Amino acid sequence: MDEDVLAIARRLLLGACKGVETYPWFALVFPTGRLTVFSAWRLSVDDRLVAASREPESAAALAETLAATNLEWLAVKGPFNDLVARFGTNMALETFGDSWRYEHWQVAGTNGEMVIAGPGLVWSVFGPADQT
Repeated sequence: MDEDVLAIARRLLLGACKGVETYPWFALVFPTGRLTVFSAWRLSVDDRLVAASREPESAAALAETLAATNLEWLAVKGPFNDLVARFGTNMALETFGDSWRYEHWQVAGTNGEMVIAGPGLVWSVFGPADQT
């Protein structure tokens, strides 16, 4: 995934996290977009594990820790476009691509723009809904 694609994702996740939605996966909701994670993940604060995808109680910790925080930094690493998101100076959310069949994560804007990582090594970008 290149820097231009990451710039789209960063722009869609500006402002404070307005909420955390949980399903079998989770979504962080921002004023102009949402980050939905479908893969394995972990959240750390001060290098201490706070929540992880295999922990049943993690949804509450995720909501409590990230609500009203601002995304400070967003990057991808490795061939599977694993996401690294920093909130403040001491919180990090990391995803780990774990499927050749399903998306790992996606950023979707309220205007229809999307950045999708996965399945496998694949990534995709879609423009605003009002573009032809």
